[in-house]
Amino acid sequence: MRITQSMMKDQIVNNIDNVLRRISTLQRQASSGNKFDLPSQDPSDAVLTVNYNAVLEKLKTYKSSLQQVQNNFQGYDNITGQIMAAVQQVNSLVVQAANGTNTPSDRAAIADEIKQISKTIAQLGGTNVSGNYMFAGSSNSNPITSMVSGGSTIYYYTSNSATSARLSLNIGTVTLDSNVNVVDLFNYTQTISGATQSASLISYVTGSGGTVHTGLLDKIVKDLQNNNVSDLQSDLGALQDYENSLSKVTTKIGATEQSLQSLMNSNESLNTYVTQLVSSAQGADMVKVLSDLALQETVYQAALQTSANSLLPTLANFLK
Repeated sequence: MRITQSMMKDQIVNNIDNVLRRISTLQRQASSGNKFDLPSQDPSDAVLTVNYNAVLEKLKTYKSSLQQVQNNFQGYDNITGQIMAAVQQVNSLVVQAANGTNTPSDRAAIADEIKQISKTIAQLGGTNVSGNYMFAGSSNSNPITSMVSGGSTIYYYTSNSATSARLSLNIGTVTLDSNVNVVDLFNYTQTISGATQSASLISYVTGSGGTVHTGLLDKIVKDLQNNNVSDLQSDLGALQDYENSLSKVTTKIGATEQSLQSLMNSNESLNTYVTQLVSSAQGADMVKVLSDLALQETVYQAALQTSANSLLPTLANFLK
């Protein structure tokens, strides 16, 4: 078959176009840092990139949930610490009141001081964050409230299945308790005459009729107001029972905080790993890209020179 000048020209132009397309692709990769701009340019890596980005979005959602619960537990830790300090202050006041040298007016003054501490404890238990009551379980609109009974202000919470609900957070295969409720915070087990019974630090209300159950702090105030010294010793024992119960709650809070931090660390590590996979699937190897670009530019220059030498001169060459 005879190779004509036209055929040689078409082949040379086609080869130069191929080199220019490769140069254009490499220049795009060098400027964007990505292997491809459209999925059709690299379907397999495009699918991997989509899947990896979906995993990153899920990790981002998990991180946000973990941070929210972690913030809540930091708040629980702080509040239980303050309540423990307040209860220890009440304990010291009751020990002082039990001293036989105190007069009824002395004990009445101590009762007023404990009433103020009781109010502070109730306010801590009713902590509101962004419109949600932290210890209200699944019913975040139930604050600790007050009523006047017998001339005294009683602070109480509503005890039902909503306020005592235990919420949970599911992260993959891990499930964590994500809240501390009013029952956790204020209830404790008391032993009286060898029998155990449930009691509460502050008063609470149950049932549709609103039955009021007197809390330990209100009982202590009443004992002091009535100068009932004989019951103060049992009150001290009940305070110790409550402190032991709250210590268990704070231990659980600390353990949950450690678990949350461990999950946060795992989330961060996995996020870093998947981000590297995205970079591997989508990102261009810049060293290779720049090396190939330099090579293709050299090939392009050589192709132009070779084509100029191989094509026959035209009339324009002679006119020069």
